[in-house]
Amino acid sequence: MNNMQSTNTEFENDSRTMKEKRGAFLLVLCIISWVASGFGLLGIVNTFFGGENGLELQISTIEDSPLTGIEILDQAVEASIQLLEVTLDNFQLYHVGNTLIYLIGIFSVYLMFNLKKIGYYLYIVYAVAGVWFYDMMFGELPTSFMTVILTSLMSIVFIILYSVNLKRMTS
Repeated sequence: MNNMQSTNTEFENDSRTMKEKRGAFLLVLCIISWVASGFGLLGIVNTFFGGENGLELQISTIEDSPLTGIEILDQAVEASIQLLEVTLDNFQLYHVGNTLIYLIGIFSVYLMFNLKKIGYYLYIVYAVAGVWFYDMMFGELPTSFMTVILTSLMSIVFIILYSVNLKRMTS
């Protein structure tokens, strides 16, 4: 514990620039997180402004498309329809919840980018909230289990990668 405090003090008291303190690895992690969260947020905003009619149009377009005869592709089409129907049934909750979660993620990465350790803990909240919210919305769908598992694994990987940089951050 004492060693960790001395390491933090070293980073706080040295004369290196913020860029030097941050390091390339943390910078790359932040950029990857911002891009992923940014695309997610843009997707949510896009479907929100498309409105419920936009989702209904997507569903009818998919339903009207011919079956491929390839079982796995036809199952994917059916899963997409189910996902869109649940999203349509919970339109406001889905968009408000996801928007808040993505904003928490973007803000937590911003804090870590500025070497604030609280950003790491907020990132954990973001990761858990994202998985929980997806499971809450789509948990009854057959494809939900794999999505929750994959999302959880990616979240764990990024939490571990960010934890490697905790020594660079201050409280």
